[in-house]
Amino acid sequence: MILPKRLIRLALFLGCLIILLIQNPLPVQAKTLTQKQQAPIGIFIDTLSDFNISNGSFSANFWLWSLIDKGEKNPFDSLEFMNAVRIDTPNNLTIPTSKGIWVQKKVSGTFRHDWNMRNFPFDKQKLKIIFEETEDDIHSFSYQPDIANSSIDQDIKLEGWKIKKLTLNAIDKQYLSNFGNPTLPPGAASAYSRLEIMIELQRTNITGFFKMIAGALASIGLCLVSYFLYEPDIGSLLARFGLHGTSLFAVILSLRSNSGDLGSMAYLTLIDCIHLAVIVYILVATAIAIYIWWQVQKKGDLPALTRISSQVGVVSTLALLACIVVLIIGAATHN
Repeated sequence: MILPKRLIRLALFLGCLIILLIQNPLPVQAKTLTQKQQAPIGIFIDTLSDFNISNGSFSANFWLWSLIDKGEKNPFDSLEFMNAVRIDTPNNLTIPTSKGIWVQKKVSGTFRHDWNMRNFPFDKQKLKIIFEETEDDIHSFSYQPDIANSSIDQDIKLEGWKIKKLTLNAIDKQYLSNFGNPTLPPGAASAYSRLEIMIELQRTNITGFFKMIAGALASIGLCLVSYFLYEPDIGSLLARFGLHGTSLFAVILSLRSNSGDLGSMAYLTLIDCIHLAVIVYILVATAIAIYIWWQVQKKGDLPALTRISSQVGVVSTLALLACIVVLIIGAATHN
C-alpha cells in the first residue's frame, strides 16, 4: 500500500504545480526588452546642387523619418553620415500618433562622391548618402528602408542631367573589431546596420563635349591641309612644320584646359583619348613630311611623292575619324 500513496502524492504535487503555472505564467518581459528594434527609415530629397568634380562632392537637402514605438530609441540620435563633408540639422520633429511616435529630421549637407568621368559626356553618376547606426549592433538594431514613401521632389531641375531613380538599401556593415565592447569575446568582429541611399543620374547635355574637342577637330583640319602643301624646297617643309606645330600646340592646350574642367583624373577619359589620338595623327603627319622632303632632296619623283603625301593624308585622316567614332560609340554604350 506504500507505493500507491507515493504515487498519489506525486500526482497531487504535479497537479498543483501545473495549476500554479497556468494561473501565474513565467514573465516574458526579458525577451521583450531584448527584442531587436527594426526602425523604418524613409527619405524625401528636395534639393540637389553644387556638383563639384574637382573636390569630389555634391550637396543635398532632405528629410528623414521613422516610426517608433513607445520605449524604443530614436534612430536619429545615434546615426553617423559616413561620407559627409559637412552636415547641418536645422529641424528635428517628434510627433505622437495613434500608430506610434513619428520622428523626422531635416538634413542639409555636402557629401563625397567619386565623379567617374571616363565616359563623359555619356556618363552616369550614382550619388550616395550613407549613414550608419553607431550605438547598437545588428543584434539589437537595424534599419528597414521605407521604399514606398521615399521619393525625390519632382520640381528639382538639374541642367544637363536626368534623375533616373532613387534606391534605398540596408546592409550589415562588418568590422574586424569589437571596438573594445566588453560583452563580446576578445578579437571578435562586429556589425552595425547601414543605410545607403543612391540617386542615379544620366547626363543629357552633350554640348560641352563638342566644345571640349573643338580645338582637336580644328587641329585635324590644319594638319590635313599640310599634306597638300608641297614644293621641293626648305620653305615648303617649314610651312608644313608650322602647321603641325600650331596644331600640336592647340591640341595640348585644349587637353590641359579639359583636364581642369573634368578634374585631375588618375585614368584616361574619352576626351583624353581623342586628344591623344589627334597628337599621334599630327606626329605621323610630321614624319611623312620629313620623309617626302628627304626623298625630294634625293631627286625623287616629285609628282609621285606628292600623290603619296595626299593619299597618306586622306587615309590617316579617315583612320583617325574612325578611331574617334569607335571611342564615342564605346563610351555611349558603356553601362
